[in-house]
Amino acid sequence: MKPKWCGFPSCSSPLSSPLKTLILQNPSSETSNFALNHVDISFLLSLCGREGNLRLGSLLHASIIKSFGFLDGNDPNNLRNVIVVWNSLLSMYSRCGELREATKVFDHMLVKDTISWNSRISGLLNNGDFEMGFRVFKQLYESGIYQFDQATLTTVLTACDKPDFCRILKLFGKMHGGTVAPNSLTYLSSLTACSGLQAIREGCQIHGLVLKLGVDYDLCIESSLMDMYSKCGSLEDAWKIFESAEEFDEVSMTVILVGLAQNGFEEESVQVFVEIVKNGVVIEPNMISVILGVFCSHTSLALVFSRMPQRNLVSWNSMIAAFARHGHGSRALQWYEEMRLEGVQPTDVTFLSLLHACAHVRLVEKGMEFLESMAKDYGIRPRMEHFACVVDMMG
Repeated sequence: MKPKWCGFPSCSSPLSSPLKTLILQNPSSETSNFALNHVDISFLLSLCGREGNLRLGSLLHASIIKSFGFLDGNDPNNLRNVIVVWNSLLSMYSRCGELREATKVFDHMLVKDTISWNSRISGLLNNGDFEMGFRVFKQLYESGIYQFDQATLTTVLTACDKPDFCRILKLFGKMHGGTVAPNSLTYLSSLTACSGLQAIREGCQIHGLVLKLGVDYDLCIESSLMDMYSKCGSLEDAWKIFESAEEFDEVSMTVILVGLAQNGFEEESVQVFVEIVKNGVVIEPNMISVILGVFCSHTSLALVFSRMPQRNLVSWNSMIAAFARHGHGSRALQWYEEMRLEGVQPTDVTFLSLLHACAHVRLVEKGMEFLESMAKDYGIRPRMEHFACVVDMMG
């Protein structure tokens, strides 16, 4: 028998539309009562977690407790549905940052599965409780009852520091030799962790594994390998991967160009960019914006920008911001004038960069003109960041 859901509260949040849909799908003779099943409840709890609506999620939890059938795991035929609702509750509280309530839910679960453990671990790690997160992972690993999967290891790898990472990497090796095979996301998370920790030795080990398994031709894996070697200062290895790649995408090209520039090879980065453009590769403006952010030389900035086949608002803003950031305030203002001549409308981000530029070269009157122009000419309301620039400019 389908449990009854009584006295559901009204709401005006983004959840209201799905709720209305469920009400229409479950009509009742009384307007204050309607019936939902386990799937409906899990769906609503997921929405509460995604929207951060703790109040509505808690009300759902209270109503679930009253309708004992939702959480009764004694019926073997209903067990799978019950676990789904428990897991949705656990995930909802974790995503809302209520770790104490999530702990209570987890501890009261009579039956758990791998998803339950993954939700518990990711909830702790995503909310910054790394010590407890690793402790729960250790419990999972040592229990012998539950098996961790790719999602478990991926979650842990992206959150651990260097000492923990080396220990977790050993589990990665066991995972590779055991019944659970790592997937591409696991390798990507491992390489991302290596990049952040500059753990080149461990990164090389993972590189060896992907070569052995033949997944190194995956564009995402190639980009992650290049990024790892670049962050670890091994540009030669990063360049070898770039040269041997059969195809490129926006991410891989950005990684190698940024890697060169950040390791002191800015001129070489510009040369590679010019060659890419000469070979007819389509360059997206958003990609250029990332590259502009790492160049220090105004000559490099101007050369890259002039080679762009197309420019959008993001690339113009990045160009102005780059010159302002590197102390070339007057040149940043010149780029703004060129932007206006091309008919591109400025945004609040544009004016923030312009005020930074005016602060660098002490153009107080010009800066105040920009501040006035924001509201008067473009209807943009200044934010606290704009006023902070004005204070800096006048200091």
